[in-house]
Amino acid sequence: MLRVPLDLDTLAILRFRFGCWCARRDMFSAKNVICTECLTHLGHHRSSTNLVQASTKMPQQSDPKSVSETKTWPKRRAAPTLRQLLMQRHEWLYDRALAAAERHGYGFVTPAMARLFIQVARGPMSVSELARRLAISRQSLHETVSTACKCGLVELVSDPRNQRIRIVRFTKAGKRMSRTVVAVDLLLERDLTRRIGVTNVNALKRILAMPW
Repeated sequence: MLRVPLDLDTLAILRFRFGCWCARRDMFSAKNVICTECLTHLGHHRSSTNLVQASTKMPQQSDPKSVSETKTWPKRRAAPTLRQLLMQRHEWLYDRALAAAERHGYGFVTPAMARLFIQVARGPMSVSELARRLAISRQSLHETVSTACKCGLVELVSDPRNQRIRIVRFTKAGKRMSRTVVAVDLLLERDLTRRIGVTNVNALKRILAMPW
């Protein structure tokens, strides 16, 4: 893994455009942690961006007066979009949750495992149902489940109602981890309440809970 300085927009592009969910912010070095595959995607993205900027760059003005007139009024900076605001706030929560995971000994949990645990926390679930909810292939899910099993946090067992179906559920260690996650989430929510007030936090939760 490599530590490089990246802005939030570039980090979002790596995650949502190229699917590099391993890209994350390192709280200790104030830089972003990416893998070699992310670095390759980053190089392609920057090359294409530079090409677009070069093709749209305006030619040099021969008249100095006209150049000075064009610089009289600076361009107004566009207001951030909803996606940008959500990404920025996600980074605020993600960074603090990641630091808490490190403190509690769960720094090895990958983003894919974290998404899996959110679903398993609702109750034991079959592999096919998990793949459907996570919108990934069964092969990708099996890899994530296998890694989580090796960490001792989940286990694959037969469904009591149908022995041919295998379900994923938390082990005792996984249940302890899940309780820790809930406790951390509550602390983050209290911190946010101190920053923006209980009324705004309740309104935010109500809006985000609405069906989109």
